[in-house]
Amino acid sequence: SVKAAIDAMPPPEKGGRKFAILGEMLELGKYSEAYHRDVGEYALDKVDVLYLFGEGCRPILECWKTARRPAFLYQDQEA
Repeated sequence: SVKAAIDAMPPPEKGGRKFAILGEMLELGKYSEAYHRDVGEYALDKVDVLYLFGEGCRPILECWKTARRPAFLYQDQEA
């Protein structure tokens, strides 16, 4: 469903960029790391900047940092 949401994002206006805000998928259990990484890899070609919420999103952050893409991980709502 996260991949479908990414695909449903409208294209940016000319010269614009796509920003996505993703929260961790707590329901994934033992598959959490693999599926978060999969979402991160999928988003690389579809989103320009990622904002991530929750420790479970760390595999996405690692994927994006390896690709030298801008992604930011937040642990609490205050941040």
